[in-house]
Amino acid sequence: MHRHPSLGTSAGGQFLASVRMGRSVANRAP
Repeated sequence: MHRHPSLGTSAGGQFLASVRMGRSVANRAP
């Protein structure tokens, strides 16, 4: 996967992190 310029920023990293955490939480939710 090639990184987009926006994803190279700290904000992009935090966004991806939040998305990953959100997915993990959603998976845990019933």
